[in-house]
Amino acid sequence: MYLSIVTLEEKCFHVTSSTRGFYINDSTEEVFDPTPSLPKSMHHSLIDLLSFVSPLFKRFDVKDHYKDLGGDAAAFVAPCNDLQGVKAYCAVDIEGLHTLGTVVVDYRGYRVTAQSIIPGILEREQEQSVIYGSVDFGKTVVAHEKYLELLSKAAQSLKILPHRVLNEKDEIVEICSSVECKGIIGNDGRLLRTFPPDVNFLPGCLPESEYSKEVRELGFPRKHRHKLASLRQELVDAFFEARYTMFFKLAYLQLGQNKKKIQNEEKSGLVSNGNASFQNGIPEVQESVKELSKSSLKSEETKDVVRKAAQAVGSLKDNEFDLRFDVDVFSESVRNAESEEELQRQRLLIRDAFRTR
Repeated sequence: MYLSIVTLEEKCFHVTSSTRGFYINDSTEEVFDPTPSLPKSMHHSLIDLLSFVSPLFKRFDVKDHYKDLGGDAAAFVAPCNDLQGVKAYCAVDIEGLHTLGTVVVDYRGYRVTAQSIIPGILEREQEQSVIYGSVDFGKTVVAHEKYLELLSKAAQSLKILPHRVLNEKDEIVEICSSVECKGIIGNDGRLLRTFPPDVNFLPGCLPESEYSKEVRELGFPRKHRHKLASLRQELVDAFFEARYTMFFKLAYLQLGQNKKKIQNEEKSGLVSNGNASFQNGIPEVQESVKELSKSSLKSEETKDVVRKAAQAVGSLKDNEFDLRFDVDVFSESVRNAESEEELQRQRLLIRDAFRTR
């Protein structure tokens, strides 16, 4: 394999990849010559070669960027978090929103993130810049109208709450993802920590009283090697479904309609007491609540029942079920511009999610 590489110093090198290793060859833009330019300069890995020819490359080593989050351990886990985020956005499949082909490679102690090239990024005369998100952990944060439009659609599916943060100029910026989510517009016009943090591994984020006795006996909250631990998408989805079922159950039971039917169902095992969810009949319950909700303008009782059920499950809206997470609410580097009341509600919601582990 033959590679043409432009370094951060804007120098062009032609590289031969062989069974013996990687080396600079004598090719130019006009002439192909795979013979070694420096016969004795053979490198076992491409990273070694790039570090040899480019001092700047040896330095975008990003472990120092994560010193406040766990240093090497955080730098090692961050690419996997990025990959999970790319997979999540790709699965949502929002028209007009594109992700880069991404792969994380582990090789002999190195972890490398390889991504497909953004159209136009290698054209030196065309300036490319991040127009959404942050590249310095929240110091500078920018947002783009087109990105907000597209990411707000994705945020609904990914259970992410649009929120406001402050940049270093104390300007309020609205974003629909974590600040680490970066957006670039390529010259073809295309656009490019997605999940809530796991507070079990972030001591000091919540009062110890917020952790159950069982959790504390297991040694949580437990200091981890890094501060990038996050809840898996499967858990977020399971928590959403559990709260969704709870919302309709609470609304249905509070409405108190057809008490005889409920009692009969309890005897037959269709509905159980306590916090257990309906085994059968949820679609019917949903339709009952939805039909009653439509008449909320005429029925203050129904409106109040739905409001109480929504508050009980942490819904963002009083008149319907809407559950999403502020994924930056526990980030030490992000200055959140939301009210303290809203931040507290989001902290409690994430607390309830990690309790379901």
